[in-house]
Amino acid sequence: MKPELIILTGATASGKSAALYALPAGTPIEIINADARQVYRGMDIGTAMPTVEERQKFPHHLFRFLNPNQKMSVGLFFNEAKKLIAEIQARGNTPVICGGSFFYIKTLLDGLAPEPPIREEIQKQIAALSLTEQLEILKERDPVAFERIDRKNPVRVARALVVTLSSDKPFSAYLPQGGLRNTMRMELLCTDLTKEQLHSNIKRRTNLMFERGLIAETFALLQQGYHNCDPGLVTIGYREIVSTIEQYNLTSANDIPPRLIGQLQSEIALHTRQFAKRQLTWFRSEPKLKKVDPLQLTAYLSRCLRG
Repeated sequence: MKPELIILTGATASGKSAALYALPAGTPIEIINADARQVYRGMDIGTAMPTVEERQKFPHHLFRFLNPNQKMSVGLFFNEAKKLIAEIQARGNTPVICGGSFFYIKTLLDGLAPEPPIREEIQKQIAALSLTEQLEILKERDPVAFERIDRKNPVRVARALVVTLSSDKPFSAYLPQGGLRNTMRMELLCTDLTKEQLHSNIKRRTNLMFERGLIAETFALLQQGYHNCDPGLVTIGYREIVSTIEQYNLTSANDIPPRLIGQLQSEIALHTRQFAKRQLTWFRSEPKLKKVDPLQLTAYLSRCLRG
């Protein structure tokens, strides 16, 4: 039977979007973004945002709706995605969750844990600590969360610690609720390609971003008043360029010499490969993900949608 929901994920630059947009116009789908960076306006090049033509092909949701200085959260995604899924299904279309932020997808499947009111003074105290210091306190106050959490994710570590210290219960005591797993027919798909293919794709896409004007796009964001500490500008690509602009006191995209551009491309490609490696670790935690070759993904999606 035709799935009621399709979830399409995969490492950055693994070909998931290309396969999706290869479907013919008029296919009865609506796309819900599950990429934590494609939510931002003005960052189309550096986040590999779907083009205007692609966004016109099918209805799109949760793309380009925040400014770079606004914070995106898993709670916002969870609530909005659930609402959108119901609305899309009511219109007779199939919702397709597409993106590589697998923590968002995992939360949508398994549920969101209710959390207590956060005390602002504790939030400030935790923000002033290093990741190592935060982990030491978390290990003492909530050893269960310490064992389970991704200790290289500073956002998750800080959140667990703030919740633990703001409440009379540890972070690990708040059980997820409202997940969609086992509530409907769904396909959980993940692009599958070799390490060599993925690294080649990342290098090619990084170079293409520079050709399309990533440096000029970054300058435009800074000229609009956004800063290197804003949630959008800590994204891989932007943060390296902003750091170079500040280090050399550059005033325009034309000021960056070819030598620095080459260094930036290599640095961004390296950081993107490291990010992709972390994504692959996340994917291995979900046994029901079905791996599909990107070259066969469009045909597979077509068969799914035919039922």
